[in-house]
Amino acid sequence: MEKIKPCESFEPAQLLANRHIQTIYPVFFRHHKPYSGITERCETPDGDFLDLVLTNNFYRKESQNFPIIFLLHGLGGDIRSQYASAMMDLMERKNYRGVFIHYRGCSGEANRKPISYNGAFIQDFEFVIKTFHKKNKSAITFAVGYSIGGSILLNYLIHRPQNSLRATVGISVPYNLSSASRSIGKAFFGVYEKHLLRSLKKSTKRKMDAGILPDKPSLASIHTLWDFDDAFTAPIHGYRDAADYYEKASSGSHLHSIKTPLLLIHARDDPFMLPTDAPAPESLHGNTLTMISPRGGHVGFVGKKANGSRFWMEECIFDYFQNFY
Repeated sequence: MEKIKPCESFEPAQLLANRHIQTIYPVFFRHHKPYSGITERCETPDGDFLDLVLTNNFYRKESQNFPIIFLLHGLGGDIRSQYASAMMDLMERKNYRGVFIHYRGCSGEANRKPISYNGAFIQDFEFVIKTFHKKNKSAITFAVGYSIGGSILLNYLIHRPQNSLRATVGISVPYNLSSASRSIGKAFFGVYEKHLLRSLKKSTKRKMDAGILPDKPSLASIHTLWDFDDAFTAPIHGYRDAADYYEKASSGSHLHSIKTPLLLIHARDDPFMLPTDAPAPESLHGNTLTMISPRGGHVGFVGKKANGSRFWMEECIFDYFQNFY
């Protein structure tokens, strides 16, 4: 790989260094309007649909040479998530075009098939990339995956080494899904797990009400992410159980095979993971760079205010992508 200009190392904002504050602060205290872009529905080959949001500049004549960034959201996320709205807005202002991909069932409407998402379900992402590549063959394309979206991105890069992406970024990726599932349950008195389960149960209930999923087991009997994945994620996607899903969908032991340029942004104090879950340099291909910080929380990275922004993570993404065009 040619010499890549790295972004500045992360320094947490004063009084915001705690890992839980880093994780929670952007969710509740970042004042950013939900992004209102171009909404499109893609019909998938298996008879279902994906709801996408495109930046408002996507089809403008003067924007046709702008690079495209695909965004993959985290568990329970959607276009209203603060990191998603902020990135879409920044892309438009920095002369990029953006495609935000809602996973099945995450756009507020029940999908037609039982399939939802998991950390290794790459088919929908692949379908979207191919669809846009056909229409924008000369465009430079990038991708950013947050949390479980990062897991989908890395699994795509592992299993589709020949792809059209120029460079990619994975943020707070759960490299070991079993470890992540247990860590989330123990962190912050179980608050994170309850929040994520609330979102998962809501989207699952929509499918149950529409007759897409059976109403057993009872959602009321599920109290952990492990239980949810055991009851729904694993059987829906053909895994034996949650343990089988976690083992086969975890990307950590296969990172060496990723040849597409990749930046991994990770904090060792991420409350969703163990410090030892961060990838070791020797486990990575030469095209992979890491920005591993002692602090930053989970998809947090609220830094010292510089150049009018506290949010280091986004500036780091754009600094990295500028090396490739």
